[in-house]
Order: sequence, then structure tokens, then C-alpha cells
Amino acid sequence: MTFSVEVKSGGLAPEVLPIQPYGKSFFKYVCERFNITDSSKETESDEEVEHLQDSDIVIDLKYIKSLSATEWKDQDHYRVLGIPNLRVQSSTKDVKKAYRFMVLKCHPDKSKGNTKVNEEAFTCIQKAYEQLCTIEGKRAYDSIDPFFDDDVPNVTEYNKQNFFKVYGPVIERNAQWSCNKNIPRLGTEGDSIEKVNEFYNLWFDFNSW
Repeated sequence: MTFSVEVKSGGLAPEVLPIQPYGKSFFKYVCERFNITDSSKETESDEEVEHLQDSDIVIDLKYIKSLSATEWKDQDHYRVLGIPNLRVQSSTKDVKKAYRFMVLKCHPDKSKGNTKVNEEAFTCIQKAYEQLCTIEGKRAYDSIDPFFDDDVPNVTEYNKQNFFKVYGPVIERNAQWSCNKNIPRLGTEGDSIEKVNEFYNLWFDFNSW
């Protein structure tokens, strides 16, 4: 698709120049005009997909009211937002949904129920949201989350005999740090040698965020 325009310069005769349209707006127009799917758009990552239901949010009112706004960096942000069980598994959309729920239930001025908190406590809710609402901020907090279980069982005779049962959960927990969300988990004794090699190759080249 090409357009043309007349260009006049001084006393010279007008010159017709071709113009090739481009840019995001034009590309969007073409996609809509000819019903073309934009394959260049990235699909949402697990960190951006909403999984949370309102029923999953637990308001720990006693904990929130015990917090000090000056010590917000020491608080459990997930507990403050009512999603202590999701933690790193939650997405930024889950965080935003939890925050909207907490505003509705706990805001000093907007809430009309018995879950209302004072300004200082609500500041702690806001700080938790500000830390977790972006992928970068959430990752920064998740990387130092004191509630993450980083225990690796010792190599004992029992653990050798129950290798997949004992070490499977360890692999599962640590897989969350991978940039590759399709990283394989620990399999079973019946896995093929190809699957075993795939597992070790990816874990040897583990790329953490």
C-alpha cells in the first residue's frame, strides 16, 4: 500500500513522491482491516495471568493492625495483602486484585465494615502493593522471601531409596526461579534416557531471573 504526495520547492515544478505508510497505528489498522492476527504480540507470562478469586483472599486484621508504617520493609507483604499462601506463585494481576479487595474492605474512609483499619495500617497495605505490583518489584521481594523453603535434604540411605519422593518437591520449589517456565521437573524411574538427559541439561544450564 503506497500513497503519493506533491512536494513544491521554490519556483520549481511540483514533484510527486511516493510515501510508504508505517508505524504501530498503521499496523494496527491493517490488522483490523484485513482481520490479521498480530503474531508479534507476546502472550502473557505466568507472572501476569490472574488466578486469584475473592474467596482466596484472607484478611489478617490482627496482623495488619499491629504493623508500623515506619517499618513497612520488614512486613510480610503477601500476608498484608491477604495472599500468604500464594506468595511467589501469585501474579502481578493477582496482587492488583488482592489490593483492590483490601481497599474495599480496609480503607479508613471507604470501608463501612468491621475490617476498617487506621491510616497507618492502611499505609502498610499500600506499601505492600507498591512492592509487589510490578514484575521487577515482586521478583526483588521474592528473591529474599524469608518464608521460602530452601532446605535440601541430606544424602542418606533412606533418601537414596526414596529419591523421587524426597527430592521431587525440592526441584519443584526451585524451578520457580527459572526464566524458562517450561523447565522439567524430577520424573520417575520409568523415564526414558532422553527425558533424563533433557532434565539434567536444562538444570545444568539453569537460567535464573
